Order: sequence, then structure tokens, then C-alpha cells
Amino acid sequence: MRKREPKTVIAGGPKATDVRLSREWLRRLLPFVFGIWLLSIFGTSSTVVRPNEFFRLIQQAFQLDENALQGFQVFWGAAWLLIVKGWHFTEFAVLLLLCVGT
Repeated sequence: MRKREPKTVIAGGPKATDVRLSREWLRRLLPFVFGIWLLSIFGTSSTVVRPNEFFRLIQQAFQLDENALQGFQVFWGAAWLLIVKGWHFTEFAVLLLLCVGT
């Protein structure tokens, strides 16, 4: 079996320039994305939606009849903690990745 030679990028070649441009673009964009994500976490964490309001919103958004709404209420009663905490985990995982990237 032939051993593969590692690919080298020549300093003045087109690939080196592309990599440099994409890193520069990413370095400039990340602080803005970080700030927007931080504000969205703050905004969603500062908002409280009570269960009755939430169920009314779901019923109106998806045009649910009473039986379907009751089924959703049972589902939400069993799964809300996992869904909400999973979302918080995702928020802070993305925030950590953005911090590491900046």
C-alpha cells in the first residue's frame, strides 16, 4: 500500500489566501454573533409564559380541538422539564463555543 504524502499549502497559493480570508471574516463576525446570542438568552430568560397562556398559544397556532389540546397538555406535563432544561443546555453550549471562538 502506498503511503500518502501530506498536502502542503504554499504560502502565496490561492488556498492559503482563501483560508486566511475565511478566518479573518470569522474573527470579525464572531463578536457580533456572540452579542446577539447573549441578548437572546437574556430576553428569553427574562420572559415568563404561564401554562394557560402557553396552551392557548399552542391551541391557536396549531388550530387544536379540545381533545388534541388535552393530549398536548398531558405530553407537556410529562416532558416540559426535559425540553426546557435541554434548551438551556443548548443555549449555554452555543455560548461556550462562541466564547472559545472569539
